[in-house]
Amino acid sequence: MLTVTVTNADGYPIPNLKRDAFMVLDNKEPQKIGFFYAQDTPASVGILFDMSPSMFYDASKLNAAIKGVWQFIQQSNKANKYFVVGFQGQPELLIDWTSDANAILDVLNKLGSFRQSKDGAALYDACLFGIEKLKQNSNMKSILLLISHGNDNSSHHQANEVQHGLKGSSVAVYSLGLMNPALDIYAGYDSDIHTPVNHRTPAAQKIYASYGRGLLEGLSSSSGGKAFFPLEVAEFPKIFARLALQLRHQYVVGFYPANLKDDGKWHTIKVSVKPVQTRDESKPDRPVVTMTPKVRTREGYYAPKP
Repeated sequence: MLTVTVTNADGYPIPNLKRDAFMVLDNKEPQKIGFFYAQDTPASVGILFDMSPSMFYDASKLNAAIKGVWQFIQQSNKANKYFVVGFQGQPELLIDWTSDANAILDVLNKLGSFRQSKDGAALYDACLFGIEKLKQNSNMKSILLLISHGNDNSSHHQANEVQHGLKGSSVAVYSLGLMNPALDIYAGYDSDIHTPVNHRTPAAQKIYASYGRGLLEGLSSSSGGKAFFPLEVAEFPKIFARLALQLRHQYVVGFYPANLKDDGKWHTIKVSVKPVQTRDESKPDRPVVTMTPKVRTREGYYAPKP
């Protein structure tokens, strides 16, 4: 079962596609689609919020992210279920399964009271906690909404364990990176060199920021999700609105893998969509154009083990 996001070049979802518009390749071999669903279905969403000191460096962005989560819930399917995990030195369940946007907003507004000034960021542990937690809910769509600067310096688990967990599940990660675009300075600590980041040279700060961005992009793209890196507070409402819209217009595509062996091996998946004709509805005088949609889904799956 694949959750598939289909958008135009600007990130707006393309609705009303039919089964025959999709093609699925399993290890480069075409597959027969046995299940297709194009309706707005409820999702299970785990919200992972980084509470390490560096996240509180820019209060305006932090507040914009909190309001954005509330906006995202308001604009999403009303039957969605959510939980919230905050993480510093370890993940902590702040609110269990709920559909109450105001209850979630109340918890997020109190993040400052939960944090400890010298704790690190156990991002990998939080992701694995979220993946396991999502297994409790039976919705077809499973989402992790990760809000962080992309640094991990406290986890007991490693990045490859998180990737393995994502590959063995249907969870898609959507990341919001709260970066400082001016100086790339964070008031946190690095587990390898134990040096306050805002005391490093500009070159070291750039490397640190690039690492965080790469980490978030890697988790998101491999799972079929997407990473966002807003530069200005004004971008936050647009990002969360676009994300809610995309999730409500996803497709669920299922197939029975041909010649599947119980060998536990990794299978690479690629989903493509035929070119579609579209028109900018805000400019009806413009002609219809043919475009190749952008498609996102998970990278693959593991075959059953013998």
